[in-house]
Amino acid sequence: MVNVWIIVWNLICSFVLAAGLTAAVVANWISPTDVGPFIVLVALAVALLTRSQARLWARRLTVVALGAASGVAIFLGLVLLGAVEITDPALLPLGIAVTLVTVVLVFVLGHRRPAVAVVIAAVVVLAAVVTAKLVVDRQVQHTEQTAQQWRDNGWPVEAAEVFPEPPTRDRCQPWVDVCMELKEEPIEELYGKIAELSGEIAETLSKGTDLQALMLDSEIVSDPRWEQIGDLNARAVAAARQCPYLQWFAAEEFADSPWDIPLPDLLAMIRWARAMAVESVDLAARGETERSLELALDLVDASRRMQVRGQILITTLIGVAMERVGLVSIMAAQSISLEPLPDEVRARVDELADPDIQLLLTSLDVERFTALSFCQLSPPADYFEIGIPAPSFSLALLRRAAYGRICNQAMDDYTGLSTWFDSVPDFVHDDFAWHQARLELPRHMTSALTPNFVNAYGRFVVLETHWRQVLAVDAVLSHRADHGSLPEASELLETGWPDDPFTAQPMRYERLEDGGFLVYSLGPDEVDQHGDPLYVSGILDLRDAQDVGVHVPAG
Repeated sequence: MVNVWIIVWNLICSFVLAAGLTAAVVANWISPTDVGPFIVLVALAVALLTRSQARLWARRLTVVALGAASGVAIFLGLVLLGAVEITDPALLPLGIAVTLVTVVLVFVLGHRRPAVAVVIAAVVVLAAVVTAKLVVDRQVQHTEQTAQQWRDNGWPVEAAEVFPEPPTRDRCQPWVDVCMELKEEPIEELYGKIAELSGEIAETLSKGTDLQALMLDSEIVSDPRWEQIGDLNARAVAAARQCPYLQWFAAEEFADSPWDIPLPDLLAMIRWARAMAVESVDLAARGETERSLELALDLVDASRRMQVRGQILITTLIGVAMERVGLVSIMAAQSISLEPLPDEVRARVDELADPDIQLLLTSLDVERFTALSFCQLSPPADYFEIGIPAPSFSLALLRRAAYGRICNQAMDDYTGLSTWFDSVPDFVHDDFAWHQARLELPRHMTSALTPNFVNAYGRFVVLETHWRQVLAVDAVLSHRADHGSLPEASELLETGWPDDPFTAQPMRYERLEDGGFLVYSLGPDEVDQHGDPLYVSGILDLRDAQDVGVHVPAG
């Protein structure tokens, strides 16, 4: 028996050491060149520890290994049965604790009679595998039942339905290529200053200070590289006009590999939007208002090409962000000129001032289809990292079972989200039901596969808010041009004054003692901060106590 125990223990040690070293190298914990010395050190330590009683130590350590296997199996069973949340930050420490306790119990019971440890480990591991099989079967059944429910509700579940538009990568690549020049020297260094100035423009619009002076005093426009920015913007606009809409992949590409689809350089495109905005505001500061507005509307037109049916959510949201940057440029031109919009510009604004909120729902279709595709794989793709220790999930069945709970949650989440958007908001009558959205949508975002749709929806509502505020500011400036003074709020309410999309109440308007005025929405928190603080552009946290609008100075 001496040789049997030693052979068994050596095999276990070899397997654990090989697996551990492989994981350590992959995780960059140790260098591949350090593997040899590490093995030598471990071998010496084991030899020193067991040299006098090899058989006894081999038996004891084998019992410890069986206890560890039992502990891991018990912990997996707890995860699969829902007693432990797989996304819990304490998952790894809890798993270690359960394993250690099990090792102690198995050692106490089996260190004198190793056969007992073998039986315990076999029973526990078998129970974990059976549990995993049952969980997998239930998850597969739940996924297919949910997919059928989605079909019955008219929600697309096939790639060709989700992505109805053919790809336009060849026609849109030149636009993206021009935008990417902003990431190359020497322009990239100047872009850092452009981004900083873009933030200062938003701050000025929120406080009603002298935006024209800010622009004329800026060092950016006197930089020799500024002419390159103007040329780049012109080339990008021309290239964007050759792009009918931006769809970077075909339906079959997404169906085959949803996790590896190609995307354009979205960061470069948002950089370009900021460069366009700064050029637009600079033109307004120099008295070229119509050219400024034309450039801002060119940016809006380009951003709309990214908001198409069957677009993934991140690309749609980047398009929304770019459109909002264009709208801020229009607000800036209004605040500098303090004149009503020219008739032809107002006509274009009237055409554009109706963002298609349904595009958010097509992005929901894409995200729902992505989750369904993931959950129908067997086993699920290994790309999805949620902090699970890899050695615990080396068996495909156990890994699939662990993902099964996430998939069940995701299926239920998307059913709830889709049902809410189908039944609660009334977009035809401009009822965004934001208050209900804040309360209801988080209840349907419990899975790691479900993105933050409250945040996404809020960004669309802010976009709608900005469009209405451009028209509201124009109404105030038109009244002042016609009557020589700012209107009273009661006068505006009689002339088609827009509602606040967040509250479905009239947009707030406040005349200021210095001759300026505020136009603002209560924003995502639905609390009137009386325009202080006032969000115009930049990173939007829906939890912040701030209104959304613009402070137009007296001039």
